[in-house]
Amino acid sequence: MLGPHAPYTCPPESLQEVITLAKEKLIPIHTHLAETKEEGKKIKEIYNQTPTQYLYENGLFEQTHVLLAHGVHLTLNDISYLKGMNGGVAHNPISNLKLGCGISPIMELINEKITVALGTDGAGSATTLDMFEEIKTAAWLQKLRFEDPTTLQAFDVLEMATRHGATLLNIDENVGTLEVGKKADIILVQLNKPHLQPVHSILSLLAYSANGADVDTTIINGKVVMKNRKLLTIDEEELLFEITSRSKRIVEDI
Repeated sequence: MLGPHAPYTCPPESLQEVITLAKEKLIPIHTHLAETKEEGKKIKEIYNQTPTQYLYENGLFEQTHVLLAHGVHLTLNDISYLKGMNGGVAHNPISNLKLGCGISPIMELINEKITVALGTDGAGSATTLDMFEEIKTAAWLQKLRFEDPTTLQAFDVLEMATRHGATLLNIDENVGTLEVGKKADIILVQLNKPHLQPVHSILSLLAYSANGADVDTTIINGKVVMKNRKLLTIDEEELLFEITSRSKRIVEDI
């Protein structure tokens, strides 16, 4: 996947180089779009366009597959440029909140049949990288936006975190759902906890009450990599020691 960073860091000539390579090699493209208001102001001043129009006019949306991160400040007119695009938008609600970017218009995107998946963004802005927290935050933000508790229900937001994520990464032939012939990427959630009882709706429970610490077992392509909360492929104690040691050295060198 090719990654031109964002409209405000990629002039037209750089975008054209990436697009040409993507066409030649049939490689998907990932870029940031409309994350902040400042981005919109900068592109407007330079090109007299919105960031979305800028990418559209440069032919980015004509590619075989495009993953757009954020889309916080997309207008309805911007969204019209995305219709029919092969790809979609990665919504990163916790990062957008922490950085004060705003709330993405994901319901408007969904209404236009544009694929929306959930992401975390980087550890610097999403802190825990907990997909369960992203799930509930995404749902709650849209309920708040529309002042309607039925907006973005449990099934839909869980689908954004699973099936749609695989679609957006262009790997949905292999992962994203539990089907015969696909890779067995599975998590087992321990429900025998006070905050997960009683169980009336498993979908609502997973979407609104569970968190990453509730995952008991993780299976990747049929291989168990965590069981009973114990990592089987990594020495966690040694890793934490190494992280602490290196982080201290990095801080000292700054």
